[in-house]
Amino acid sequence: APQVERQVFLRLQEMRQKMAINSRSKAFEIAGNPLLKEISRRAPTGLDDLRAIPGFAESGLATEATQIVTMIAAVRMQYG
Repeated sequence: APQVERQVFLRLQEMRQKMAINSRSKAFEIAGNPLLKEISRRAPTGLDDLRAIPGFAESGLATEATQIVTMIAAVRMQYG
């Protein structure tokens, strides 16, 4: 659903921004927008599905995989 995709994208942006601030990095160094868009589009429901997205494992978001899957599930419940 477009609403789910949008909400996941916005929350991923927030997560990336907090990670960038905490690590004194640039947001794009954590993960680029194309990766955030692909995660949002697929909205994976499990860790294996998330880790299967090209570029995810190498991104700064990889350490937050469980949190991302949990967030996606919450968004699906709220907007799906």
